[in-house]
Amino acid sequence: MCPARRRHRVPRDGPHANGRRYEIPPPDLAALDTHGGVTELARALEAALRAARAAADLLRAELFRAGGPRGEPGHCPADEEAEDLIRAILDAVFPGDGFVGEERPERNRPPALPGGRCWLVDPNDGTADFQRGHRGASVSIGLVKDGVPVLGVVLAHTAPHGGEDLLAWAEGEGPVLRNGAPLPPISRAPLQAGDVVLVSSSAAKRARGNAEALQPARFRPLTSIAYRLAMIATGEARGAVSLHRPRALDVAAGHALVRGAGGVLLDEAGREVRYGPSGEGRVAFCFGGAPAVAERLATRSWVEAQAYGPGAPGLCAPLAGRAVRDDGLLRRGQGALLGQLAGDALGGQVEFSGRARIAAAHPQGVRDLADGGHWSTLAGQPTDDSELALALARTVIAFGRFDAARVAEAYADWLGSEPFDVGRTVDAALRPALRARAAGGGAEQVAEAARAAAPRGSLANGALMRVSPLGIAGHAAPAAEVAAWARADAALTHPAPPCQDASAVFAATVAFAIASGAPAAEVADRGEALAGELGCGPEVREALAAARAGPPEDFEASAGLVTIALQNAFFQLRHAPDLEAGLVDTVGRGGDTDTNAAIAGALLGAAHGVLAVPERWRRAVLSCWPVEGAPGVRRPRPPVCWPGDALILAERLLGL
Repeated sequence: MCPARRRHRVPRDGPHANGRRYEIPPPDLAALDTHGGVTELARALEAALRAARAAADLLRAELFRAGGPRGEPGHCPADEEAEDLIRAILDAVFPGDGFVGEERPERNRPPALPGGRCWLVDPNDGTADFQRGHRGASVSIGLVKDGVPVLGVVLAHTAPHGGEDLLAWAEGEGPVLRNGAPLPPISRAPLQAGDVVLVSSSAAKRARGNAEALQPARFRPLTSIAYRLAMIATGEARGAVSLHRPRALDVAAGHALVRGAGGVLLDEAGREVRYGPSGEGRVAFCFGGAPAVAERLATRSWVEAQAYGPGAPGLCAPLAGRAVRDDGLLRRGQGALLGQLAGDALGGQVEFSGRARIAAAHPQGVRDLADGGHWSTLAGQPTDDSELALALARTVIAFGRFDAARVAEAYADWLGSEPFDVGRTVDAALRPALRARAAGGGAEQVAEAARAAAPRGSLANGALMRVSPLGIAGHAAPAAEVAAWARADAALTHPAPPCQDASAVFAATVAFAIASGAPAAEVADRGEALAGELGCGPEVREALAAARAGPPEDFEASAGLVTIALQNAFFQLRHAPDLEAGLVDTVGRGGDTDTNAAIAGALLGAAHGVLAVPERWRRAVLSCWPVEGAPGVRRPRPPVCWPGDALILAERLLGL
């Protein structure tokens, strides 16, 4: 193993743990020059890693500037500064190599000798999205020789889940490394149902066209073609696409990583992408992946995916200058929302099934998000539980605060969208609210109509199942204030004191978990204490105390009872070894499986963070676009009910 590889240190508890950065110390160039075991490409990789690290530090600071990144759209001064750093580091070691950078073309040069190497550098691939506040822009450093990329470093300096994500490879120097850990070769299987292909950040605006072009696979938007290509090497995506005339410097580094993992990069004609002797080259489209995957993508019609579509009104966009700097905080906020969505989708597959029936059909437990299930939904598609949570989240973001009357309007609009599932208590309260809205009533009139019609004796879980966004938004607020929001939200549909109390203590506990980063047991203890401080009644206090000893005795006889869901969530928080085990156990107990798992998922996610949500579950949720007319969609829903922007939603809630 060469010194270049030994120096990539990974945090002991995982390559992304706690937002810490892997350290890449400056190389001892004198030693590298004289050590006979170090190849020229090992030296190049070491220098490229150093250059990427220096540029990434600068760009990360730029994203978190008050007011957001500087510059006109598509041109950020920090990009020039980053390229200057990269050029200085590489030129100091390899002055005879060619260099092609995006920002200062007047300083570009060909290799000093015919047949020499050329660096292709985009210091911040995805600048326009970066300036709008998107995560996922990346430092892209590629090295080509004889028309072929022989080295690639792609460093997403502000990764979607927080922290940074570094992928690196050089020909002859071993496998692709992700944050210092070696990756296996990618699967060579053809494109299959459930596979994910990464596309541009605007793809959701043309969701149907992209879904049709990629079937049977799914799509996920992601900033930066360099990072999209790099993600192929991780196995989290089977393919990546650019339809925007990418240049050689945009794709060379990602192409190298795909090549190092056993894949190819093809142009619009299905030919392997090649580079000129001075790094020149441009294609109309490019398609990366295993050979069978890239070939299939290259033969698809992309007309509809490119055409102007109806858009996706209601989806959330990031806000420049409001990115969350604390990676742990970000991950816990994202974990609460992704945990809720994943739990809902997992439980929705067997909703209304008893424990025995679930065990017979799933001897190892329900472990994967899959198309179909009780409601014939897409893998990762929310039921009414999380559709209402999304409505609450989007409304709080739109108005910058919790406003019960505006939330009532959003809930009424949701009912007017003809959801495929709605609880009796929720329907009883929101049906009059919908009529008031249709009659032209204002927000307060709509809210009052809901409150007046809400069944006072119901002890159902329909308010608790949607309240987690208030815990995310309230992570920095006093517990009493968060509890007041949650009680006001519950009063719209579930005014019974135990329902209001359950929402209050749950939202306040989620807020504490996100703000503190405390261990799960401490979060559970704090929840019990909050029940007393917030004046919760005996039903809620007893449910929390009982969670110390075990789960509810019977999930089926009183399915839908709020205290069953609350006790189970706190039981799982105290006793489940991890989020996945807690949700699989919850669903396996039968009863109101989707709601119980959504509630437990939000609490577990807030405590353990988004990376505790299994990657295969995150992949399904973030690539779920139930747009009408798309292949395989049997329960089409309006964009406000789509979960694909959940990471952005969570960050916006944290930034309020």
